[in-house]
Amino acid sequence: MTKSLTYVEIDVPSFVPQSPEAIETWRFAVPAGYLPPEIDAIPSIDAVSFTPARISLGKDLGERASLKIVSRDHKHIFNGEPFDQGTFFGKWRGRYGTKLRGSELRLIRGQLGQSIEQMDTRYYVIDNTDGPTFDGVYTIEAKDILKFADDDRAQCPKLSNGQLVGSIGDAATEIILSPVDIGDAEYPASGWVCLGGKEVVSFTRSGDTLTITRAQFGTAAQSHSSGDRVQLVKRFAGNDAADIINDLFVNYTGIPASTIPLAEWQEETSNFLNVIYARTITEPTSVRKLASELIEQAALALRWDDRAQRIRLNVLREIATDVATYDHSRILEGSLKIKDQPRKRISQIWTYYGQRDPTDSGANADNFRAALADADLERETDYGSAEIRKIQARWIETETAATRLNSIQISRFRDPPRAFSFELFRNELVIPAAGYQLRWWGNQDATGIEQPAPIQVTQVRTDADKIYVEAEEMLASGVIVLVHVVFLFASDGTVQQWQLPATWNDSDNFVATIAPGGNGYRN
Repeated sequence: MTKSLTYVEIDVPSFVPQSPEAIETWRFAVPAGYLPPEIDAIPSIDAVSFTPARISLGKDLGERASLKIVSRDHKHIFNGEPFDQGTFFGKWRGRYGTKLRGSELRLIRGQLGQSIEQMDTRYYVIDNTDGPTFDGVYTIEAKDILKFADDDRAQCPKLSNGQLVGSIGDAATEIILSPVDIGDAEYPASGWVCLGGKEVVSFTRSGDTLTITRAQFGTAAQSHSSGDRVQLVKRFAGNDAADIINDLFVNYTGIPASTIPLAEWQEETSNFLNVIYARTITEPTSVRKLASELIEQAALALRWDDRAQRIRLNVLREIATDVATYDHSRILEGSLKIKDQPRKRISQIWTYYGQRDPTDSGANADNFRAALADADLERETDYGSAEIRKIQARWIETETAATRLNSIQISRFRDPPRAFSFELFRNELVIPAAGYQLRWWGNQDATGIEQPAPIQVTQVRTDADKIYVEAEEMLASGVIVLVHVVFLFASDGTVQQWQLPATWNDSDNFVATIAPGGNGYRN
C-alpha cells in the first residue's frame, strides 16, 4: 500500500531578528507514524483542502486556486525560552502577526521513500491567516499568484498626489504642481496627465513646472481650479497583448517578472493573434478589470502553472483534430457529465470601438466613434430568435481588431457550447487550458454517426486516486457572417455612415437599433 506524505513549506524572516535579515524555511507535515526522520518537519497539520483554479476562456482572469491549511497549536521553544512559556502558533503570530500575506507557500506531496526534491511541489502565496483560536486551531489560506491583480491590491496607473497651484483657463500652457518637489518625486520628464479628471494634456517637466499641450485623446480644453488633481495617465499606444499584460502585472501588481515567460507569450500572440491594442487610462483602475477586458477583446486565456511557477497565456483558437482523445477507454465509467449552456448562444455581436473620451468612465455607447455588427441570420431562423451581445471594447481602436473579435464570438457561440466534467485515472496527463477531443457514443451527427467534440480544459483537480476534469466545448464553425456592417457615429451619437447588404430588409430599424441608445431588434 502506498504511503503518502504531505508537507507545507513557508519562508519567513528568522524568528530571532538579525542584520542583515536572514530567511528561514519552516516545514510542516500531516502527522503519520511513518514520517521519515531524515525530512525535518513539524507534524502539526490537521487538514489540507484545495480548490483548483477555474480558467476563463476569453472572458476574464477566471477564479483563483485556493489552498487551506488547518494546523493544531502545540508547545515549542524558539529562542531558549521556557518550554511551558506560550505555544508555537501563539509566538508565531506574535512574531509575524498578519505580515505573511503575499509570502510564498509550497505544498509538497509525495510518497514514502522519496526525497523532498523528488516530490510534487506546487507554489502559492499566502492570502490570509487566522488564529490560534481558543481551541488551538491556526489556519492559513493561500491563493495562486494572479490574486495579486485583484481590485484591492493593484491599480493602474498609480494614484498621483500632485495638485494644481492656482486656477488656469482653457488656453494656459503651463501649470505648477504642489506640494513642493512632488514633480521630482512622482512625475517623469514627459508624458500625459489628466487635470481634474476631465482633460488629458501632454507635458514636459522641469521641477514642479509642467509645460502642457491641451485637449489630448478626444478631451476638451477647459478651465481648472486651484487644488484640482493632476493624475498621471497610462497610455498603451498600440501594443501586443502579451506586452500589455506583462506591463500591467510586473509594474502594477508586484507579480515577479520571473513568473512571466514573456518570449513564450510573444511567440503565442505572434503566431495566433497578430493584432495590436491601445488604451488611454486616466484614473487608477483595477488591474484585474483592465486585464479581463483585454482577455475578452483579444480572446485569451491566462492561468497559473503552479508547478513551473509560470503564468501561461493562450490565444483561443480551433482545436486540432490530431490532439489526444478522451473516450470510454480512458474516462472512468459513469463519470462523464454533459450540460447544455443555451444562455451562451449568440446570433449577433455588436462591438463598439474607438473610445472618444477616456475620462468618461460610464458604460455609454455614445462614447465610441464606431461599431461593428455581425449577425448570423441562418442561426436566428434555426433557433427562432435573436441573441444579441454587446461589447464596449475600450482596448480596440481599429476595424481589424473588432472584426477578429466578432468573428471569434460568432464562431464560438452561434451554437451554445456544452460544459463537460469527467474523471480519469491518476496516471493520465491532462494540462489546464489545453485542447483535446472528447468522444462518447451519445455525440452523433444527424445520421447517427459518432462524432468527437473539441474541448478546452478549464479546471483540473488531482486527487489521491483520480483526476477530475472540467472543460468547455470549443466550437469553431468557420461560419460566413451574413450581415457585416461598420457604423461610424457622429459626436452626438447619430449614425454618420453605414452600409448594409441589399438583401437586408427593414434597414432603417436596424440602424436605429444599433446606434447608441438602441435596445431592440426586428424579427
